[in-house]
This record gives sequence, C-alpha cells and structure tokens, in this order.
Amino acid sequence: MLRQIDDVGARTITVVSSDPRGTIPASIVDRTAALSGVAWVVGLGPVSDVRNSQPVGGPVPMRAYRGLGAPLTFSSPPPGGGVFVSATSARRLGVAGAFSVVDPGLLPVVGWFRVEAPLTDLDAYVLAPATDTEPWERVVIEVREAGLVEAVAAGVPLLFGTAASDGVSLERSQALLSARSAVQDEVLQRGYLLVRLLLCAAMSLVSLVVFAGTLAARRDFGRRRALGATRAQLTALVVLATTWPASLGVVAGTGAGILYLTSRLGRAPDWQFPVAVGILTILSFVLASALPALGAAARAPRRVVGGDGGRHSGRAAGRTAVGQADRPGDGGRHGSPRHPASAQAIRVTRSPGAGHQSRRATALSRAMRRTPLPSKRRRMTPWH
Repeated sequence: MLRQIDDVGARTITVVSSDPRGTIPASIVDRTAALSGVAWVVGLGPVSDVRNSQPVGGPVPMRAYRGLGAPLTFSSPPPGGGVFVSATSARRLGVAGAFSVVDPGLLPVVGWFRVEAPLTDLDAYVLAPATDTEPWERVVIEVREAGLVEAVAAGVPLLFGTAASDGVSLERSQALLSARSAVQDEVLQRGYLLVRLLLCAAMSLVSLVVFAGTLAARRDFGRRRALGATRAQLTALVVLATTWPASLGVVAGTGAGILYLTSRLGRAPDWQFPVAVGILTILSFVLASALPALGAAARAPRRVVGGDGGRHSGRAAGRTAVGQADRPGDGGRHGSPRHPASAQAIRVTRSPGAGHQSRRATALSRAMRRTPLPSKRRRMTPWH
C-alpha cells in the first residue's frame, strides 16, 4: 500500500521554472543527484510540438530530457540528433515502426521508450536527448524515503543560488504526504501488534517445553541438589540451556531476513528494527524459561530423588508393621514385650461367655511373651 502511494508521487519533488522557455541551469541535474537521499533526477526542457514529416498523424508535444537513475527504459542508447517515441506518441504521430522523421528539424525517430510511475505523463511526449547547455523548464526529483522530502526540498533552492532561486518554485503533493503518513502509522501499529502476539505465543511455547524438560530431568536436579548445587545454580543452568539456542536462531533468522529484504528492495533495510526485535526475542525466551527453572530448583532433593518410590516404600513399611504385629514377642534384650500390639489385639478378642476361648487366648498371650523370635527376620507360621 505504501509503495502504491509512493508510485503516485508522495516522494516526488518538482522544481518548475517561472519562465516557460526554461531558466533552470543544465548543471542542476548533476548537482541535485549528488544530494544525500535522492533516488533519481530527470531534467525536462521546454515543450514544443512536432509532426510526422509524412501527411499522417497529428501534433505531439516534444521535450528535451536528461535523466539519472530515472524509471525510463530506451530501446537503444540515445544517439545525437534523434528522438524517441512511446506507444502512445507513436500512434498520435502515425509512426508505424521505429524509423521515421518528425518536423520541424527533420529529426529521425531512432527508437522507443517505456516509462514507469510516477513519470507516466511522459508517455504522451516525444523525448529528445538534451545538450549540456540547454536550460530546463522543470526538474523532477524523487527521494528514497518520504521522511526526507522536506529536507531535500529545503536544500534544492540552495543549489540555484540567490538570483536563480527566485525564478523557480517547488511543487510536492501535501495531500499524498498526509495520506502516506496516516497509512504508515496504521501499518506500524498493526506491525507492532503482530510482533507482540508472536512474542507471547513464543513465550508460551518455550515455557511449556522448558517445563516438560525440567519434569523429565527432575531426578538429575535432585542429585545435583543433594551434591551441593544451589537453587541459583540450577536456575542459571536451565536458563542458559534455553538462551544459547535461542541466540543462534535469532542471529540466523535476522541475517536471513535482512538478506531477503535487500534482494527485494535493492538496498539494505534499516538494521535497527530487526536487531531490536531479535534482542526482545532473546529476553522473552529468558523470561519464559526462568519461571519453570525456578520451580524445578525449588523442589526438595529427597522428594525428587525418591520419585515414585515413596508410595511403594510407604506400603512396604505398612506391610512390615503388620507382619511385626502378627509375630510372637520375644521379650527383647531387656525382657520387655517386643510386640505389645499383638498381645493387645488378642486381649481385645476376648468376649464374655466364651470361657475356654478366653483362657486359651490368655495362655497364648503368655506364651508369646516367653517365646523369643528367631535371629533372622522371616515370616512365622500363623497360630491356630
């Protein structure tokens, strides 16, 4: 969109002579082309009408021209004493081929030319190469960027001198400049919004990947903590493991983007924006990886190293306690009951009215207190 506005003439400055015969010095084209920020310059002489030397066609305006880098394409190098016609001017002249003669001056038609925006108005003219001393009626200047229009417009009159600058005027499309500025602001806002959305999506993806990686390596982190690593060291380890591949990707992507834009634009783009986006991307990745890294470093080493074994060890401890409760007591080294829970459980089973069972349970309890356990821990035969 901005390119279409520029093609209409938003970056174009036209210097017009107040005298139709032309008062702009011929050397002004070379001097203007040397200014910083100028893309191309075209000098156009006064307008004169020419006709086909044969009684066909009608009058066509002709201008002398000299261009430096302008969007004008000629079929052959401009020789001295010849003119060039476009498809439109050739039809009006009645020229069937590229060879004919126009009056006045019996100038031969030596070739064709094709013009591009914003000089499409020249498509209706016959162009003749200018001499080194012929003055210009107008000079068309295009700058590289729209922001340089005012600076170049302020510097061009200084090239004419005080006396000559009074006889010229500068024309530029203020409406197009305003429209271009408004469109550029809108494009920049949308571009910044797109960058923010992409950064947020990248941060979310990096956070998920780093979190999954820390979960997979939690035992390794636990061992490092048990060996003396601090939380800050573990956090730095995770962040650095994310930062260096992100930095390599940003450098490679920024370089590839600059090369692509250079091939499309024909010149190197502004390096500040891609470099700023690359730095912001690296900082975003560091921030996204810091939160999972802090969570991984904050886990307790014993809990992380134990992992899922904690559940099984708890169950094993429960089974051991039950087994020990079922074993008969041995009195221990100090003569105290080793398994008071078993005796208590047997006492609880006593019930009124069951005399022989109660006596049997009492005798069994006494036997358990007197009978020592074997030296090796093994499963005992259940009592009946």
